[in-house]
Amino acid sequence: MPRDPSGPRKQAERLRRDREDQSKIPGGPARTATAAAAFLASVLLAGCGLFERETARDDAASAERRAEEAERQRQLLLSDVEALADLKARMKELWPAHPDKIAAMEEWLGEARGVAGRLAQHQATLAELRSRGTPAPHARDAKLAALKTETAELSQKLQVPAEGDDRETLERLLAYRKTRIAALEAEIERTRPHDFPSSADVWWHDTLVALVSDLSAFLADDAHQQTVKSVEERLAFARAIEARSILNERAAWDQAVASIANSDECPKYNGLTITP
Repeated sequence: MPRDPSGPRKQAERLRRDREDQSKIPGGPARTATAAAAFLASVLLAGCGLFERETARDDAASAERRAEEAERQRQLLLSDVEALADLKARMKELWPAHPDKIAAMEEWLGEARGVAGRLAQHQATLAELRSRGTPAPHARDAKLAALKTETAELSQKLQVPAEGDDRETLERLLAYRKTRIAALEAEIERTRPHDFPSSADVWWHDTLVALVSDLSAFLADDAHQQTVKSVEERLAFARAIEARSILNERAAWDQAVASIANSDECPKYNGLTITP
């Protein structure tokens, strides 16, 4: 189709007439600009409202996830508190360390290691909870301060020993007190109470502190207390008895068991079947 060479001129003429028509309307260009500005403002306000609603929805979802995670941690805490108490109560059933208790000890150790393996998780939860609280005075703060003062005085005395002082004895005493200070500081840090706005967080904190302390003691390298190590040693002892008295003498046991079960060989046992 042939192009109309007057097309551009006609478009320009229409635009000119439109501007003239707008100028004849009272406040025409200004009204148009005002209308455009109002439209733009309404679009921006709508966008802001949408953004605020989306942000509020995201905040609500994050708060719900945090609440769900906190509840999960509480349930895990209560579960491990109960499990640890049960494990300690069952320890007396694993004595004496006889081969017939090997299976029970192996089962106990499997459960104990599962609970004790979550110590680091409970420590992390406690650290996060404490970050939202305020440290409170500890009952042993004064004891620690007094011990530090005594240690500082002893250290100063070593710098200028008096006549008749036994330097070697003083040095041993100083080393002992420094060890006590380190141990007491660790204990205070581990068990220091914290203040929280919520009474639920106070309960959660105190229960976590007790569980972390109990689990740490449960994993201590002390076979004479209620520890995992004590049952590990019982199990090793029972296995050693089993190896020496049964496994290493399997042929003799098999012969004895067969003989006792044989009424002709051992009529007084009347076919009794025994297990080593």
